[in-house]
Amino acid sequence: MKLWFLEGFTEFLVPQMEESSTLLSDIIRFVILTRLDLTHTCCDIIGITNEYLDIGEIEEIRDEERTTLSELEELATAFEIEYKKLGFSLEVFLQGYWTTKMDEFLRQESALGEEEVKMARQLGVELKLS
Repeated sequence: MKLWFLEGFTEFLVPQMEESSTLLSDIIRFVILTRLDLTHTCCDIIGITNEYLDIGEIEEIRDEERTTLSELEELATAFEIEYKKLGFSLEVFLQGYWTTKMDEFLRQESALGEEEVKMARQLGVELKLS
């Protein structure tokens, strides 16, 4: 997965991360949020959200995405720890380790187990395990 925003931006990010205690966390959360296809509801930023969401809509979105938001928090914490432990540049970390682990996570999340297939068949839906 190519992370378009990193091209030419990494040189700017590194010094900023040293000065900011939250920038690394924000970047990691943003790339996970994007990869999990979650709705960005913190603020209205051009290029992230193109429409204004009122409080009711934000609460509804967050309620619908509650489970995935919980996963976002767990993943963000784990990836931040690994980033600091591995010592890679941000670009190398995101293009390599992060991408590999996110691909694995998403494959696990989307895989249907035998029990789900059995339950679907009981409902008249035919599914096959790959």
